[in-house]
Amino acid sequence: MSRVAHFFNICRDTNQHLKAELEKLGIDPPQHRGVSQMNQEELECQLKDIRRFKQEFAEWEEREASIVEWVPVMLVTFTEAYLQEMLAYVAAIDDSLMSKSEQSAKYADVLQAQSIAELANDLRRRWAKGIVDDGGPRKWVKKLPQILQFPAEKYPSDLAENMEVLWGVRHVVVHAAAFATPDFVRRHPQFGVSVGERIRVTSDQAGRWLKTAAEFVRATDEPVVARTASYVIRREE
Repeated sequence: MSRVAHFFNICRDTNQHLKAELEKLGIDPPQHRGVSQMNQEELECQLKDIRRFKQEFAEWEEREASIVEWVPVMLVTFTEAYLQEMLAYVAAIDDSLMSKSEQSAKYADVLQAQSIAELANDLRRRWAKGIVDDGGPRKWVKKLPQILQFPAEKYPSDLAENMEVLWGVRHVVVHAAAFATPDFVRRHPQFGVSVGERIRVTSDQAGRWLKTAAEFVRATDEPVVARTASYVIRREE
């Protein structure tokens, strides 16, 4: 998540710099003289600079829009990767986590495994991936508290719905070139786009989604850290 935040800081700083330059060029002529005191050559030079900076700013806004459009993709990827790694890690520490799992290994997998530990690790990863791939955020906020044994109230009441919008935008960007599909419009009418309309992701939206993803990770991680720490202590006693 810190990498995405770093990107936002770069965009913010660049925008502030360009806007400051445009404002300076628009209202502060060279040497703070009035336009009536400038000769034709100075005035033309000033106007040329203004046009150049406006063009640079317009080009930057276009580049920023293209990049920000992919922020949902990065956030979803990072969040799902965290969730899968976290579940596999906890399952490696606490054997009871997969006690009801129906994971099994094929005979070929057993032969190819270098050790029992490697085979067990592969089964844990399959189990974790199955949870991540099953249902998405709305289901995770119900299922994870049951699996990891922490209060469901750890998740804010609107977290799942906010994440669902983020996951929906990611799907449209990746699979429909950012054009709203009938399924997206039906699922997320509050987004305010029509079928076939291009989704425009703003920096403000992306910033809110960054906070949403971070909130989910933090709310999940806190009880997980406490659980694994206490389990390790009990095993060492």
